[in-house]
Amino acid sequence: MAPQHTNIFSRIFFGILRFIRNYFIFVGVLVTLGWVATILLISQGSKMEIESPLTSLSSTEPSALWLELSGKVSEEEPSFSQLIFAKFMGSEHEVYLPKLRLALKRAAKDDRIKELIINVMPVSASAAEYASLRKAIADYREASGKPVRVFMADISDWNYYIASAGTNITLNPTGEVALPGPTFQLIYFGDALKKLGVSIDVVRAGKYKSAFEPFVQNKPSEPTLEEYNSMQKSLLDHIVAAVSNGRGKDESTVRGWYKKSFFTTEEAVKAGIVDNVGYTPQKPDDEDYEAPAAKPGQPKVEQEIADAVEIEDYLAVTKHDKHKQEQVTNKGGIALIDAIGQINLTSRSAGPTSDDEGINPEDMRRQLRWALENPEVKAVVLRISSPGGSAVASDMIWNDVKILANAKPLVVSMGAYAASGGYYIAAPAKRIFAEPTTVTGSIGVIGMLPSAEGFEDKWGVSFHMISSSDRKQLLDLGAKATAEDKALLEKNIAAVYKTFILKVAEGRNMPIEKVEAIAQGRVYTGLQGKDIGLVDEIGGADAALRSAKELAGFDKDKLYPVLRYEEKSFSLSDCLKRPSQMAQCLKHAGVRSGAPELLSATALDGPEKVARTVAAWALAPQRERTLTLWSGYLSLAWQ
Repeated sequence: MAPQHTNIFSRIFFGILRFIRNYFIFVGVLVTLGWVATILLISQGSKMEIESPLTSLSSTEPSALWLELSGKVSEEEPSFSQLIFAKFMGSEHEVYLPKLRLALKRAAKDDRIKELIINVMPVSASAAEYASLRKAIADYREASGKPVRVFMADISDWNYYIASAGTNITLNPTGEVALPGPTFQLIYFGDALKKLGVSIDVVRAGKYKSAFEPFVQNKPSEPTLEEYNSMQKSLLDHIVAAVSNGRGKDESTVRGWYKKSFFTTEEAVKAGIVDNVGYTPQKPDDEDYEAPAAKPGQPKVEQEIADAVEIEDYLAVTKHDKHKQEQVTNKGGIALIDAIGQINLTSRSAGPTSDDEGINPEDMRRQLRWALENPEVKAVVLRISSPGGSAVASDMIWNDVKILANAKPLVVSMGAYAASGGYYIAAPAKRIFAEPTTVTGSIGVIGMLPSAEGFEDKWGVSFHMISSSDRKQLLDLGAKATAEDKALLEKNIAAVYKTFILKVAEGRNMPIEKVEAIAQGRVYTGLQGKDIGLVDEIGGADAALRSAKELAGFDKDKLYPVLRYEEKSFSLSDCLKRPSQMAQCLKHAGVRSGAPELLSATALDGPEKVARTVAAWALAPQRERTLTLWSGYLSLAWQ
């Protein structure tokens, strides 16, 4: 039996614990309810925003479709947590290509849409994303025959490349016009490193493999100049052809624009680069905006386009339209897997030093195995945007990709680049698609041997290696590698290069001699890659998905689900184990209910589904439900 004072202290102690527990439960309830309210408000807000466009989309009063082209362009839509973060933090506007393509395809056949209006502001995208964006607009123009009016603040190479898909271009009166065409700035600092006391030996398989040239030279080698000149010409030829077609000008005239490069607004109009000089009309949601009166001699400001509907609203309005393609949901679908970033051996869950945006064998295996074992997956599109990286990691991923490709149709869609290891993992695919501006190839291997032997004389810094290895100098940063050291590295790199060649030859069904001839570490554009057989077709993710549908034996005139791998959900205790795990949990923010019947909802699903999920949990008997509350995730689960 414990003394009385001990019981008093125990009651006080446990009372404090209960207070802390109740406090955090109270805070958790408030925060969670805040998240639920946010979900409902965002969803309801989207619903409210489309009420006005509903009245303007009528057959008697056609509307204009408005595209605000600014911020980041991406093939991947944001997760729920990213969407919420963007809403609260005021992140830059983003353009999601899948949604844009869908909206333009619907609008092309919609008699209620009379024209497309595009307001071009600063845009951030890769060359491949620019190509995909332009194609979506050009396809709309060709399929619909409707006007595409483009308004531009300034003109630069890539935003003009997009704008040239329009039927009419208006430039701001003070807008700059800069069309130097594709350029590459190569920087070399070989002598600078020597002055610092650093020297580097480069070992490579493939004469065009030039990644480490800047460390050892002061100017590009002849193979490097040949490679970059060839790529620059390929990109310029593509841009000139696209602009010439869009603007209705002969190619020699357009090539002259890029030769001169810089124009005043008046010169741009006279040359035919743009059609008009003027201001962007009022956006549909700028309710408080009043257009300034034009001064004498200045272009007239266009009035508000009152009947315009924005892309997001248009998609919501037409979601249940009867005229869209029949959707099939009972025969499986196409899996879409992303492989984006540098390839390395480190898993994203390994800790704060890992590369969250990279590709690693562990994460890729989970996704590839899911696609392999999921009976709903009838074909796979692997979307690659990677400059390469670790040879070992690339080979591990290649093996899993090969296993999947042997079991199910696999199509690769190349994004900004799929070079070196990025091409290595693409090789087993049944078909490979690339944008015309994709950077691909770089079939080669490179390594370097750095040495700081000059540090002692230059800076008074010395290195001392203690080792019984014959490779002692190779391991010592303060010593120069021996000829034998370099020969061993060359042997290893040659072996990896041979493996690379063999796997490309196998995947592309190409003679080894031909692969060797086009490899050598050389980089190509997507157009060049198609000419030499590294790429099957020019096209973006949408073209790759259509090809996968064909290979799966699906009806080309019907729609099928695009399936995505979903990470497992985490409990509160799982999330609190370590900071990196908490970061993973934040990617799964939303509303979920568990067994016996799994339901899930996010803000993207709309308020009805969120409400059903919460109601299903709330109506369950008290003894059969538990509630886990924390600031990022509401977990509703039956025990």
